[in-house]
Amino acid sequence: MKSGFGPDPETVSYLRDPNSNKEVYLIGTAHVSQQSADDVKELIELVKPNCVMIELCQQRADKIRTEGMESVDFFTTISKALAGNNGDFLEGILRAGMASFYNVFRQMGMVPGNEFKVAMETAERNRIPIVYGDRSGDQTLHKLREALGKIDIQKFMTTKPPPELDTFLQENIRGSDIASGVEKLKDRKRIAMMSDYMAEAAPEIMQVMLTERDEHMVDSILNSCPQGRCVAVVGMAHMDGMERIWKERTEAKKKVEG
Repeated sequence: MKSGFGPDPETVSYLRDPNSNKEVYLIGTAHVSQQSADDVKELIELVKPNCVMIELCQQRADKIRTEGMESVDFFTTISKALAGNNGDFLEGILRAGMASFYNVFRQMGMVPGNEFKVAMETAERNRIPIVYGDRSGDQTLHKLREALGKIDIQKFMTTKPPPELDTFLQENIRGSDIASGVEKLKDRKRIAMMSDYMAEAAPEIMQVMLTERDEHMVDSILNSCPQGRCVAVVGMAHMDGMERIWKERTEAKKKVEG
């Protein structure tokens, strides 16, 4: 989203619930993208919403305020979930593949999840109520531990990304210009392709980390956000699922009330 041109349809979608007079500007972000953080700030200031919903629970939001973004990044969460689990082999794979990946981001000053911090700061500066719409981090961690114990390691190891996605990652994300590659990844088709690949390799993890949280965040908007406009800040991988669930929830409500 560039200033002066309005929301980018690739990263921002518009949802409406006529039953409750709610409008939602759903912005999908890349957690290591400074551009995403800038876009979130711009969208909140442009829309002037009645509330901002963020993909955080209250506990994680408080940790960001007191301990910084490092305390809630994805790599740390996965490592904690693996600790004490029968997943030592998987832990080795994840650490080898992800530690260097995330360290590069940190060295470049691209702190994972910075858009959430920016969303909170922008909302508070403009006196906009914040709804922490994600499921409790402790609950997700508990479910993730259970899911990791059910993973088919052979399937996890042998499932390969589709050629188009693999080529993209080789040429962009693993190259020297990672910042540019992350921006190119903010494409709905590529994100869906990556989600489908991960769902095939480890469906148990995707159910916990994506599908169940999509449902929780949609319900948070419908049940906890006031009437009027809402800016919802979520990782881009959540957009497709939240749009589908929003349609299901609002259509079901319309039938009941109609």
